[in-house]
Amino acid sequence: VLYFLYRPQRPTFSVTSLKLSSFNLTTPSTINAKFDLTLSTTNPNDKIIFSYDPTSVSLLYGDTAVASTTIPSFLHRQRNTTVLQAYVTSTEEVVDSDAAMELKRSMKRKSQLVALKVELETKVEAQMGVFQTPRVGIKVLCDGVAVSLPDDEKPATASAENTACQVDVRFKVWKWTVG
Repeated sequence: VLYFLYRPQRPTFSVTSLKLSSFNLTTPSTINAKFDLTLSTTNPNDKIIFSYDPTSVSLLYGDTAVASTTIPSFLHRQRNTTVLQAYVTSTEEVVDSDAAMELKRSMKRKSQLVALKVELETKVEAQMGVFQTPRVGIKVLCDGVAVSLPDDEKPATASAENTACQVDVRFKVWKWTVG
């Protein structure tokens, strides 16, 4: 009944910009990097408000995290687009040797593009009038973000701005996680 009354839709996320201001891969496989990430999230619902817990943000090269941070909790009102900014840094982040070798190869190419993924994980609850859902986990994955390496004078900008993201809802049924 609630479904037909409220017609819930998932929020949408997209990467609106990603800037890499510094990047250093040291021997054997340690990364120091500073990223400026801007995400846009839209709540398409007329009658549903989303309440997000603090959100962990990771920048991945393949399956290896190269930088991470946390975005504070926020309230996402109905028919609203919210812009989220995060300064994602890594200091002496150790990566496995295969990822380090592949990153070094990317750095030597003429285009010097590094393909990254942006991953967000949090819990969210939906508020529909007097009804409120339990908090459920969501995972957002933005794939296909390619950023060039910075030079000494200016930061590098991602080549895949406004990249749409996939939103997976994870909820528990007894002891099993579905989603």
